[in-house]
Amino acid sequence: MKNKICSPTKLILGALVATTFALPIHLQAADGILEPASLVDRVKKEVAKISIGKEVNIVEAGIYEGLSTALSYRIQSEPSYIDGYYTRLDRYRLRVDLVPGDLIDDDNTPFGFDIRKDVEVIFARQFKSQKQSLTAIPYTFKNFPLTADRAIRRMNVGDFVAFQTNLSLVLSVGTFPELSGTVGLGASTHAFISGEFMIHFYKMPNNHIRMKMIAIRSKGVGVDGRVELIPGVKIIGFKWANNRIKDLVDVEPFKAETGKNQHDLFMIDYVFDLNDPSAAQAFTNVVKNKLRFKDVEISNPLSGDNKLRDAIITDISSAEKIVADDKALKPTERRIHRVFKGSNSLTSTGARMKIGISLAKYERGFGFGQNKIINTDLNEVQNYYLMDIYSLFSKSKLLFGLYGDENIDNTTLMYGANQDFTPDKFISLVLTHEAKMRSMSDDDYNEIRRHVQLMLPARLYSQIDWKHWSFGKGSLPNGYFKEEIFMEPQAMAAITARDQRGIVKTYTDYLLHMGNPKSMPRYGIPLDPRRFIGPDWIEVYRDDIQEIAKNLDIIFDSANSSQKRYDAYYKLKGIPLYRETIAGYLISLLPPNDIERLLTYKLTVSAKGVDTVYQEFGKFEDYDLYESLVYIQTVVTSRSYDLRLLIGKDGEITPKAAAEYDGSDLQPQVP
Repeated sequence: MKNKICSPTKLILGALVATTFALPIHLQAADGILEPASLVDRVKKEVAKISIGKEVNIVEAGIYEGLSTALSYRIQSEPSYIDGYYTRLDRYRLRVDLVPGDLIDDDNTPFGFDIRKDVEVIFARQFKSQKQSLTAIPYTFKNFPLTADRAIRRMNVGDFVAFQTNLSLVLSVGTFPELSGTVGLGASTHAFISGEFMIHFYKMPNNHIRMKMIAIRSKGVGVDGRVELIPGVKIIGFKWANNRIKDLVDVEPFKAETGKNQHDLFMIDYVFDLNDPSAAQAFTNVVKNKLRFKDVEISNPLSGDNKLRDAIITDISSAEKIVADDKALKPTERRIHRVFKGSNSLTSTGARMKIGISLAKYERGFGFGQNKIINTDLNEVQNYYLMDIYSLFSKSKLLFGLYGDENIDNTTLMYGANQDFTPDKFISLVLTHEAKMRSMSDDDYNEIRRHVQLMLPARLYSQIDWKHWSFGKGSLPNGYFKEEIFMEPQAMAAITARDQRGIVKTYTDYLLHMGNPKSMPRYGIPLDPRRFIGPDWIEVYRDDIQEIAKNLDIIFDSANSSQKRYDAYYKLKGIPLYRETIAGYLISLLPPNDIERLLTYKLTVSAKGVDTVYQEFGKFEDYDLYESLVYIQTVVTSRSYDLRLLIGKDGEITPKAAAEYDGSDLQPQVP
């Protein structure tokens, strides 16, 4: 019998409680948390029947009228684009859905809402061949590192495991007027809020394991009433219809989206030495406590940031005590090394355009994230940072993905900040280009070499070992290229001060030396396209050059305030010509014999069947902090972050690790 009288608050809280206790992870304690006895056998039987790439439902059940759940499994094999490895993914997803129309027999209820909760466990492993990747026995919940003993016996070096749960709510603004102050809704009638909790594990050599715990609360709005609720579903600011939310399946031949979101995140990042009994016990305690996590407060947009922090730091006292006891030791000697503890408030904007049919698909877009970060060091002192990331991306697929490529360009600005998040000290300007190619040709390889040769002084370029790649049998599969340039304070200080006119001249000379840029001018495309290739092509970019020079003049002048210089960087991010050419231009202004002392340069080129090219000049002192902050940004803004890389001896995902690691210390799988 359906209830006809129920307050909005009681209904929502009741649904949350019902959803939480419907999940298998809450049904049993200790070692049984993730593996009800009958479930494991059922998983194995169903997995053995399925074809590669297909998702099957292992469990489907109606728990309560209006509340349903399903457990599904999916196997995937994908190229890692690093050193020719392939990644095998075993994904288990539990979905719980609640629709108010099924709980309340009233078509005109003013407080309709929908709740969807996903719990997903992902196992990722690396293999040298696609055949090995496809034929490997699936990992099941028995491989989940619920205890230190399991992490040692049932995970191999380089294995990645992720546990993540997402609780998403769509609520009536009229019933919850407090929401109007937290999200700009305009004429929308409903608001979207999501709360997530994740634990990511990386198995390292010598029984070390890296664990990152992340709590996220998000809220947002979008143009035409659409933002991301769950992957492939864009809903917000809609007019209620039939008491149900309709999933928007991404099958349009053309689709354009824009949106703005606010994310609050807290993360703790540990490396545990499981050879030490006290560290091993602390690991077990933390994992089991966190898997009993309750995410109601995470999703509540009206609760303070302390609630978000407490969702992570509750019940980890045993680990934190060891961290404090060992902080005076070298990181490699600590029983538990805390790499990062902090929070991030991220405001992100972006746009995306997709065109596609079955045989050919193309996607491109941009994103901008403004991060306000608090990092708590080992002395429990809080340090404040600003990090702005502007990203351009494009992706193409041909013949069902057999051919195609993906390109990502990031321009990142890092500043130390005051407690009110006003800029205080410049840390680095980071310029990154990453390309993934299903097929890398001889021309692609040589184009990369020409690009690097133009970027670096001849003295440094000659030190790169290009490994004598052979294309005698044609193109190489799974090509990968990544270039990272860190312009550090000493580099900017080494640039001789010059006025705007001098910058215009040196920048123009640099562009003429490099040849026609690929970027379009910011202030419009000329009606005559021949102007791009004629002898006077530089005139097309005159306005851009003046704007870039004006802001660089401010940046180069150390007498200007941090705020003024930060604002100048901010203005430059929107100029395509600047993003394409600034790295090479700034390097050209530096003394060629001091490059390694002034900046950091990293290069990775790899493909299947050949040795990886890796080169690094300089050492960016804040690289670990940068990596942690980029990881946070990626987790928040991208649901397709790359898990398909080997893990280095320091626990980070690095191309160098993939190039050097030969798998010799893999442990045998223990059933």
